[in-house]
Amino acid sequence: MTKKDLIDSIIKEMSCSRKEAAELVDTFFETIKSKIEQEGKLKISRFGTFEVYRKKERIGRNPKNMKEAQIEARNVVRFKGSSILRNSINK
Repeated sequence: MTKKDLIDSIIKEMSCSRKEAAELVDTFFETIKSKIEQEGKLKISRFGTFEVYRKKERIGRNPKNMKEAQIEARNVVRFKGSSILRNSINK
């Protein structure tokens, strides 16, 4: 599902304008992003948890020429679905 698909779905469900639906989606994602940046973790009940995880520095390999390269340490976001979400997917 793309952002456009999500906006179209909101338009159908809520009977609102495209502009209002786009603003709603943008605000939702900006809120999630800012909370993860501030707190490092965001839990949405009955859906799941987004959490910042620190990856260590490591050595990787270019698959084309097999040369080794240093991969810098970085932060990544992990998502773990709630048991309710996992159970609904696995029905």
